[in-house]
Amino acid sequence: SRQGWRTHAILGGNHSQFYGLAQLYAGVDSFVDGGTLRQGEPESTWYVNDDRFVLDRAARLPAWDGTPTMLQFHLMSAHQLGRRETPGRPWGPAKGYYPGIPNPVDQAVNWYDNGVAQTDDMIRRLVATLNARGYLRDALVVVTAAHGEALGEHGLFTHANTVRAPVLRVPLLLMAFGEARLPALQPRRAASQIDVAPTLLTALGVRPPATWSGRSLTEPAPAGLLGFQQGPEVGLIDTRDPAGALWKYWVDTRS
Repeated sequence: SRQGWRTHAILGGNHSQFYGLAQLYAGVDSFVDGGTLRQGEPESTWYVNDDRFVLDRAARLPAWDGTPTMLQFHLMSAHQLGRRETPGRPWGPAKGYYPGIPNPVDQAVNWYDNGVAQTDDMIRRLVATLNARGYLRDALVVVTAAHGEALGEHGLFTHANTVRAPVLRVPLLLMAFGEARLPALQPRRAASQIDVAPTLLTALGVRPPATWSGRSLTEPAPAGLLGFQQGPEVGLIDTRDPAGALWKYWVDTRS
C-alpha cells in the first residue's frame, strides 16, 4: 500500500475468526472470506470452505485499469474441511480422514489426491478469470501452501500435529504472465515460506524491510538455519554443511 498498490484478499475458509489473523489484513483495500459472507447475498448459503465463493468473488473484480494490484486468494479444496465437488473424482475408493479416526491409508491418499486435483482445477479457473479481467497482462503469480499433509506416515494423519517432512514440505511455483519477467533465482539447498515475500518485493524493485528474516530467492543463499515449530515440536534445518547435506534437528519439548 505504501508503494501505491491496491491490495485485495479473497479467502476461502474462516480467516477473520482464526486466532486474530484478521488484524493482519486491516490495511487492505478489500477483504472477504468464508467467515464474513453477509446474510442475504447468494453465497451466504455456501459452506464456509467452498472455493466456488472465491471464484465468484474473483469474477466480480473490476477490469484491471493498469494500477499496480496485489491479489491474495486462499483455496480449501485440498483441505479435509474443504468442500469437494462430486464430479471429477478420479481416484477411489476414497474416504475422508480426521485425527484419531482410523481410516485405510489408500482411501485417505485417494481422498487427498482428489482434493489436489480439484485444487489444480480451481487454480486453472482462477487464472482464466484473472486473464479475462486483464490482470495477467503484466503479472507475477505465486502458488504455494500453508502446510503439507500427513497421510499415514508414522501413523499420523492431517497436519498441525507434527514437524515431520510430509507436513513441512510445500509446493512453490513462481510464474510470469504478459509483460512480466521472472527474476533469476539462485540455487538454494532449502527455502522457507518467509522467503516468498522478499522474493516478490525484489522482483518488483521494492527493497524488503530490514526487519524481515526471509531472504529473496534472487540472492545467493547464505549458509544458516531455518526454524520451524508445531506446538511442542520445534527445530531447525541447518544448511551449513560444506559437503552440501541438509541436517534437520527437532525436539519434542514434552519429552
